[in-house]
Amino acid sequence: MTTMHRPALNDSRALLLARILQALSDAHIPVCLLNSYDTLESQASSDIDCRIASEQLPTAVVKALHSNGVVVLQDFQRESSTHVLVLVDCNLPGSSMIWLDAGSDFREAGRIYYQGSAVLHSAVTAGDFMIPQPEIEFGHYLIKKIVQKSLDEPSGSRLSALYRRNPSGSAAEISKFWTPSTAARLIDAAESEVWGFVQRDMDIIRSELLREARRRRPSNLPKYWLPEFSRRLRRFCAPAGLHVVFLGADGSGKSSVIDQVEAKLNGAFRGTSHFHLFPGLFRQSGDGRPVTDPHRLRPRSSIVSIAKVFIWVVDYFLGYYVKVRPKLVRSNLVLFDRYFPDILVDPRRYRYGGPEALNRFIWNILPKPALVILLDAPVTVLHQRKQEVPWDETVRQRDAYRKLVADMPNGHIVDASQSLNDVVEDVSAIIRAHLSSRLLKRLRLGAQQ
Repeated sequence: MTTMHRPALNDSRALLLARILQALSDAHIPVCLLNSYDTLESQASSDIDCRIASEQLPTAVVKALHSNGVVVLQDFQRESSTHVLVLVDCNLPGSSMIWLDAGSDFREAGRIYYQGSAVLHSAVTAGDFMIPQPEIEFGHYLIKKIVQKSLDEPSGSRLSALYRRNPSGSAAEISKFWTPSTAARLIDAAESEVWGFVQRDMDIIRSELLREARRRRPSNLPKYWLPEFSRRLRRFCAPAGLHVVFLGADGSGKSSVIDQVEAKLNGAFRGTSHFHLFPGLFRQSGDGRPVTDPHRLRPRSSIVSIAKVFIWVVDYFLGYYVKVRPKLVRSNLVLFDRYFPDILVDPRRYRYGGPEALNRFIWNILPKPALVILLDAPVTVLHQRKQEVPWDETVRQRDAYRKLVADMPNGHIVDASQSLNDVVEDVSAIIRAHLSSRLLKRLRLGAQQ
């Protein structure tokens, strides 16, 4: 066994990765890094591939990291044996995030190619982690690039460099997954660093890889798809996405804060989506631009208002399951600028002239967001930013919003009179804390908080 000693780190993401590896080493959890291990002294990728034993994933890993101050925001279970953990350490410069793609087995496109136990058993010790044998790393990377059809010039150069570290072993890995004729051409490409034919015949080479994997290991499919069905069911029932609603009187700065939060937390989700007031089942969700005179029009009659509110109910109910819930299942951050409670606070803005009790009843039965964040500021600040709204109305709205959100178990009030950066950081901290707490509860590690 050889040992690699890493020099001092000067990159915030590399510092975070060092803390992650140290925490797992202290917990006696073996980790085999598949990338970034050769640049740890200066920088680290935001996406780290590694192998960890299946019995450690994800609970033992999350527990070890959390106990050492590394915040685990998300657990995206990409495959039944692969957990993508989104990690952050807010005490480090830049609060960099790392996606730790931790799998036990190597699976792609419904096939199992490498058993995690075999990779870990043959790995070489390198300080607080291990690295794979060159031929194993070569085989992983080649299959990944061909299955994903993403073999470009830099990928080809890296493959050839890995191949040269152990030509005979790498050639043997190729022969495990392709017929002799195709294997010979792939070996020639790796030796010459000319991957043009692979890029040209990618579909044929990929199909042969999948066919040969199924032929040589027919038990792969049931081993893959039975756990995969369970994973997909859990993903639907407990999605990794997050539904957040922003409320606030005119002048509270919702649009600016939402834009900044969306950018700041994008790395903790697979995507982001932004709605204004409604899911927009029957029409496009509003663009959220400021309304200069929200009370210009008179309220509708009681009968028309009741009819209108039932259209809103359909939009919120069906729109949630048609437009919002699928995004949550796809691990999106879904942000709403205003939501149904806005109608409770300011019915005149929406020309509602019906009974208040009806709207309160409707709010009790509508699908709820995970978080409601009120951007609050003193009346003098709100009125200065939005002078079109009368002073008395601003006072009334602010009091109503504060009372409404204070009574919500998932409600948070943020001081919007601060600088934009401070407001965004406060909101981001609330969301990060919620994600971390939610994951700990799902793993039944709530007592670790």
